[in-house]
Order: sequence, then structure tokens, then C-alpha cells
Amino acid sequence: MTVLSRRCRASMGLAAGALLLAGTTACGSTNTASDPDPTPAAASSPDTTASPAASDPAAPPTPGATASDTDPGDGAAPASITIDSPESGKQVSSTLSVSGTANSPEANVPWQIDSPTDGVLVSGFATADGWLDKAYPWSTSIDVGALQPGTYTFTARVDDDSKKEGTPPPSATITFIKK
Repeated sequence: MTVLSRRCRASMGLAAGALLLAGTTACGSTNTASDPDPTPAAASSPDTTASPAASDPAAPPTPGATASDTDPGDGAAPASITIDSPESGKQVSSTLSVSGTANSPEANVPWQIDSPTDGVLVSGFATADGWLDKAYPWSTSIDVGALQPGTYTFTARVDDDSKKEGTPPPSATITFIKK
């Protein structure tokens, strides 16, 4: 049995399991327990031994690794939003009821009503039934009784958790006519 130095044990890291399965320890000695015909491994200094993953990006992952362990993303479904009801062009008198699906951070679905001449007139948010793994249902009812008759735009979007960096989040838009 070989006594390993502290430095050698530290250099073994995550690659130790894979190397033991291959019949060689991280410090260059042969694993005689699983190799019936031991041959000396190439001499290497414990100070310069690198794990296969560090020196070879194509090295197989350590047994037990999962896709989420090696995936640079967080495993979440892509951000998305839809407006399923009402159809664009619907006439409303006092309440605009909107529903759809969304995958938005923390289930937050910000919305706004715009006028072509006056910009944003009303804004708020709805809460979807969930988030992260798929698009979930959301809905909201908005009192539009105080709006003047005319055509307006309702826009719902995925909440922007990037602090306004990068591309704008997905959005969905309909128009409605206030009677």
C-alpha cells in the first residue's frame, strides 16, 4: 500500500475515480487490485500531475456527473410568453380580461397599456401559476373604464432579470378597442 503525500491526494481531485477505474492512480502508481498484469506507470511527479479533465476537454465526465453539473445553463426552459385571450381587435367597455402562458422569472408577468399618442397609460403585473421548467397559465383583469374611447395596445412581457443588459425579454402584444 502506497502512502500518498498531501499534495498528491489534493491533485487527484475529481479524476481519481475515473483513473482508478482505468487501473492507474493519479500519482502514477499501478492499481494492482484491479490489474492482474501490473506494469509500472509512466513516471510523473506528484507536483505536475493534472487531472484528465483539466488537460483534455474531451475526457469523459467523472462517473455520477449529471447534465446539470456540466451544462453552463441553469437547466431552465426558455423564457416565453403568449396571450391566448382576447384576440387582437376586441372591443371592451370597462374591463379588459387577458390570459395566456408564460415562463418568466419568479412567475412575474409585467404588462402595460399604451396609447399611440400618449405612450404608457396603465401598467402592472400578473402572476403565472409557476415558472422555470415550462410555460404556466397567467391572467389579469384590468379596469379600463377611465380610458377614452379609441384603440390601445396591451403588451405583456417576460420579466427582465438581467438588469437591462443584453437583448430585450420576449413580449406578446394585442390591440383592443375601448368603446
